[in-house]
Amino acid sequence: MCINDLVDCRKQLTLGNFITNPPLLYMSTTTYDTGDQGYLRQVNLSAILNIMRLKAPLSRAALAEMTGLNKATITRLVRELIGHGFVRETGFLSSTTGRPSILLEMAPEAGYIIGARLDVDCSTVVLTNFAADIVWRQEESHSVTDPQSDIQANLLKLIRMAYDQAPNNGRPVLGLGLSVPGLVDLSKGTLLFAPNLGWSGVPFKEWLTGYFRVPIYVDNEANLAALGESYFGAARSSDYVLYINITAGVGAGIVLNQRILPGTSGLAGEVGHMTVDPDGPRCNCGNYGCWETFASAPAVFRRMREMISAGEESSVKD
Repeated sequence: MCINDLVDCRKQLTLGNFITNPPLLYMSTTTYDTGDQGYLRQVNLSAILNIMRLKAPLSRAALAEMTGLNKATITRLVRELIGHGFVRETGFLSSTTGRPSILLEMAPEAGYIIGARLDVDCSTVVLTNFAADIVWRQEESHSVTDPQSDIQANLLKLIRMAYDQAPNNGRPVLGLGLSVPGLVDLSKGTLLFAPNLGWSGVPFKEWLTGYFRVPIYVDNEANLAALGESYFGAARSSDYVLYINITAGVGAGIVLNQRILPGTSGLAGEVGHMTVDPDGPRCNCGNYGCWETFASAPAVFRRMREMISAGEESSVKD
């Protein structure tokens, strides 16, 4: 997490990076992370928050052991996090020797985050607290044949509903994350190409910025799903994660040490468009015989219908 962005958002609600700063979220394949003391402070604060998200409640001594930072540094950084309302003290850890240790945990009430997902057949939006507990969720269906303007308008409506659901307790919406089913220019937050929607060149970040004065972050659905599993799901204890997403299409997200591996061209997870049969069916991307044309949900259903029509016995109805 990038603490400066959170503090700036809490103070001013101005645009910046969404909770996780991209340099800390993505693995670079061409450069190494370097920086001054301010950057190192950001990295250390991020490390503390990420460990607490996975392991809390924890004592300051445990944080020092897990991060490798000395106790004085941990004390200073934790004091800063508590001062900004992102961390709170909760109870004590009893000890047979010395004073009990004070335990720390994430402060759910620090603020709220909106997560939105645009899929081929539906839009889903959730509102979570700072501890990632879902406090509101709404999903609405659409058809791939619906006008793009209608689908975007419905997505905007759901995001506005989530924004209005944030409790009025002085804690703001800290940011908005959007996952989309296609290639994304991360620097601009633009959907470059979504073959199963037939969309291209959609500047989602710029579009949403016109409505919401919060940090906005846009990425491919498989990348964010992989990161979500790494942070909160089945892969929480894993340093190396490969997530395969099979819905209307086929995609993958790769996470190493809780950072997305995008590849040098940003296409590391585009496994659905690997050619497995040059003489295979035409794909929505324009190629022939992509893995997606054999393994996606529509492809499987199509093959089932073909086999049933050819006389194969099946327990599947319609």
